[in-house]
Amino acid sequence: VFAGADAASAAVAAATTTVNGADVTIQAENRSSGRGAANPCRIYVGNLPEGTNENTINELLKSAGAIADIDLHEGFAHVLFETADAAESACSIAGKVGENDVRIEKA
Repeated sequence: VFAGADAASAAVAAATTTVNGADVTIQAENRSSGRGAANPCRIYVGNLPEGTNENTINELLKSAGAIADIDLHEGFAHVLFETADAAESACSIAGKVGENDVRIEKA
């Protein structure tokens, strides 16, 4: 983490430096590599209790709009809506699954 944009720019301009005897290359984050660019139709749903299923996610989020896909993992899910407006609307839902207050935000 840098103190500000100027410090970050200076680090990137240095390109390569030595830290504790090791050469370190510094470059700006490139969202097209790794995770890729953010999808405006995709949200993150966190703090899901064990045993949450796709039907539960559908019930929680159906008021926001049509869901295209749910990628469910233990404790969280990535949900793809058919439109960016639906994803944005889903982010305003304050819900519970079981006893857990879920966290919903843009992915």
